[in-house]
Amino acid sequence: MFEPDPNIWLDREGGGLAERGWVPLYLIHLLALIPTFTAMFFTSGLTVVFVTLIKNGHADWTAANWFAYGVPIAFILWATSGILLPFGAGRWLADSIGARHPTTTEIEAYKDAIDALGVNDTDDRRPKYLYVLDESDLNACVIADTIIVNRELLNTGYCEAIIAHELGHLNSMDVRISVAVNRLGAFARTSRALHEGYRESVAEQGRGSCIVGFFVLVIRACSGGLANNLMAANWTTWWRLREYAADDYAARLGQAEHLANLLETHGLLYDTPIRRVWASTHTHPPVALRIDRLRQHQAA
Repeated sequence: MFEPDPNIWLDREGGGLAERGWVPLYLIHLLALIPTFTAMFFTSGLTVVFVTLIKNGHADWTAANWFAYGVPIAFILWATSGILLPFGAGRWLADSIGARHPTTTEIEAYKDAIDALGVNDTDDRRPKYLYVLDESDLNACVIADTIIVNRELLNTGYCEAIIAHELGHLNSMDVRISVAVNRLGAFARTSRALHEGYRESVAEQGRGSCIVGFFVLVIRACSGGLANNLMAANWTTWWRLREYAADDYAARLGQAEHLANLLETHGLLYDTPIRRVWASTHTHPPVALRIDRLRQHQAA
């Protein structure tokens, strides 16, 4: 009931409210991270004070002030720079999930798919880098300037449809926003291991220390973990709309029928009910609704 209607938030020509929806979300996310920036401010400043006090016998307050203000500002600039120049983010992801460089045959199959779509760098952006993931399911993803294609996809007739969908993400702000949002959660991911370790310890022992739990919670909050949890459902709501938008892009490239057939053949098989979708962290909408929208493209 509370899930945004893609027919209201998106138009089939690539516009709509969802195109600009990331702006308020990103600003709210920055505001939610104020405790994290405050923790950075005091931690970096006090660290310089203690280091200079031990080294020189007196605290260097000028350097402490520079670091206190500089560290959170540098973090914000680093995260936000992903919106403009997400250098290296795609290849970093490819390496982190075990993707590899493509073989000559795989490069040829990929180029044939791109050529069949009629995509050129004048009107539409192409991925700069291609990586292959040795997985059997028919899937692909794109981030920054890099596309990662599952090996089996290159051997099927659905390659053009999936790549067309990923080009929809590439030729919008999606790939850049994902880099920026992932960077905002960098410190939160480092504290997650501490939090999960404490929960496992409590589960094994059947009890836990209130003091330790309090400090774990404080560290989690100061690292942005609570802010990320707060923003997760909001971002995934936006991502689900962006999946419809990427489907629309694929339809404009003439892939509505092929993508709908792929989703019917493979997507519906693994689709599961999403309870309270508006509060969930599922980044993809129900497959049946995606198929319905693609069929509307065909009818039009």
